Amino acid sequence: MIYLEKVNWERVKAVIFDVDGTLYNQSRLRSKMLFDLLGYYALRPWRLQEMRILQKFRAEREKRPGQSIPDLQNAQYTWCADAGGYPFEKVKRVVDYWMFHHPNQYLASCVYPGAQSFFSALRQRGITIGIYSDYPAQDKLDAMNLAADIIVSSTDPHINHLKPAPRACFTSRPN
Repeated sequence: MIYLEKVNWERVKAVIFDVDGTLYNQSRLRSKMLFDLLGYYALRPWRLQEMRILQKFRAEREKRPGQSIPDLQNAQYTWCADAGGYPFEKVKRVVDYWMFHHPNQYLASCVYPGAQSFFSALRQRGITIGIYSDYPAQDKLDAMNLAADIIVSSTDPHINHLKPAPRACFTSRPN
């Protein structure tokens, strides 16, 4: 917080946040998710391939930093499906559940202390709050009781550019 005291807040028009690991303790969330994954698959060993799908999905995305590609939303699932020999629909179902749905129940307990009050302080000063995330963020923000004025994801059709994206540009969401 010492650095925040040196900010000339009258000149700040917007603050843009990432989500994962920026607004919540990612290590804490990963510990909770590991417990859930191990508990789930220990009782369903015939479905262990799904854990490999999750690992492959992340690995395939990490191979492509800054990449711009049409229909990135579906391309990310295709990369995993092709690399692992998995059906596209299975990849999408497993990833959507374990990465984008299931973790949200834990986010309120993992949000960094002061995040809500910092967002409130920005709002009181009339500062626009933006989110630019690798993954869809609205449900995560809702789970953390945070709200932003602009929310975009790398996979949004008007972005289609993985982070870091020095050339990706967004000014507003299309209607």
